Amino acid sequence: MFEQRIAKLLDWMNSQSISMVVFEDSESHRDPGVRYFSGLPSDGVLLVSARGDSILFPWDINLASKYAFTGKVIPYDDFGRNVQNAEKFGIEAFRLGKDSAIEI
Repeated sequence: MFEQRIAKLLDWMNSQSISMVVFEDSESHRDPGVRYFSGLPSDGVLLVSARGDSILFPWDINLASKYAFTGKVIPYDDFGRNVQNAEKFGIEAFRLGKDSAIEI
């Protein structure tokens, strides 16, 4: 199920020349995309690259380990629970260039 959802997302990203998408589900910014694309039933940040790589930054690493379907899982605490810090890490991890389009 999640693989099909990600495949459709990747098709859209590539058709729009988007290099990375950012989904943030937190008290200050609710986005059901985190759960829809990863299965994580609680707060976190999900990054997906146009190549299909993904990184999930959950608030609850134990819950993510149990329920999430994604590439890498890294505790959000490692980034001070700051979405910009997580994004910067994703840009480097996905080796995106300065002119890469990022959808937030």
